[in-house]
Amino acid sequence: MIFMTNAQSKKLIKLALPVGSLNNPERGNTSELLKNAGFEVVGYAPGKESQMPKFENDPEIAAFTDRPQNMPMALKGGVYDAA
Repeated sequence: MIFMTNAQSKKLIKLALPVGSLNNPERGNTSELLKNAGFEVVGYAPGKESQMPKFENDPEIAAFTDRPQNMPMALKGGVYDAA
C-alpha cells in the first residue's frame, strides 16, 4: 500500500500568463479578464507582472508569466499545462 501526503496527491496546473501587449488595458487586458472570471491574482497588474503571479483564491494553479510567442513551444515541451 502506498501512502501520499496531501501535497504529493495534488497536481498543480501550470498556467502561463502573457506579458506585454496582451496584458495591456488598451489592447487585451488579461488581468481584467481573470478578475471578471472571479480569480484574485496577485503580481499580475498590467506593466508590473512578476515572473510567478499567485492565484490567491485557487491554490491548485501555479502561474508563470511568459512572452506570448514563447508559449506554443513551451506548451509542446510540457513546461506549461495551459497558456
